[in-house]
Amino acid sequence: MKRKHGPVYRPTGVYRVVVGIAATFFGVLCAVLVLTGAGTLWVIAGGLMVGISVLGVVEVFVTEVVLGPEEVTIRRLFTRRAYPYADLTEARIDGPSLAVRLEGREWVRFPDWLTGGQAMSLRKLLGARIAAAAGRADEP
Repeated sequence: MKRKHGPVYRPTGVYRVVVGIAATFFGVLCAVLVLTGAGTLWVIAGGLMVGISVLGVVEVFVTEVVLGPEEVTIRRLFTRRAYPYADLTEARIDGPSLAVRLEGREWVRFPDWLTGGQAMSLRKLLGARIAAAAGRADEP
């Protein structure tokens, strides 16, 4: 079966482990609150922390950035945003993460886990695809 998209970028294993450790920490904290007979409000707060951290773990395994033939798609747990290359004018590293500029001068930042080598690789590929969509060959 032939793939209908280009490279797919996902959070690294280290990032997933760190999020998993944080979720485990909040789970243990909630268990300690329940077992020590802490007040109801503290137990509810601990349960909320566990719920949010579990959503974070699920998001780490669901989120991805996909370079398709006509657009770049950012998929997260509850959202999916697609940006056609023809609507993009520039891709650059903005602080620690990657950002692209839409034609209307609005900047769109990519997920914060996309840093370092992944961000540089994606910026280079996006630059080439943006240039090809605009009919230019001057981008790397």
